[in-house]
Amino acid sequence: MQFAAWDARMSTPDKSGSTPRDSWRALAKRGRLDAYTHLDGPAFPDSLGYLWEWSRDLRRGTGTDMNGKAPLSWIVLDAWARHSGNAPAPHEIDALFSLDAVMRHPDSLDEKEA
Repeated sequence: MQFAAWDARMSTPDKSGSTPRDSWRALAKRGRLDAYTHLDGPAFPDSLGYLWEWSRDLRRGTGTDMNGKAPLSWIVLDAWARHSGNAPAPHEIDALFSLDAVMRHPDSLDEKEA
């Protein structure tokens, strides 16, 4: 979950449309060594890479609402599973909903989960 929160923070554009990732990359290109520290996020377990890809696929289908990114819904999950041919197990569904929540609200990640 740490990686999901970090990636969400790095990918969220400010009012000008620039993301922190864009800013740190620009600073790194100009030789700021500390920029590389910011660009190097938490480790993501390779064995869970498929869940990350699934969550990114699902995020494309959720759209936005008045609060920003709309939450993942069972309807979107069901349609995605039918059309992609993926059949997530119950524990994978729980993980997808958890990833979605962290991606929408990265600062809500509890310290003990970090």
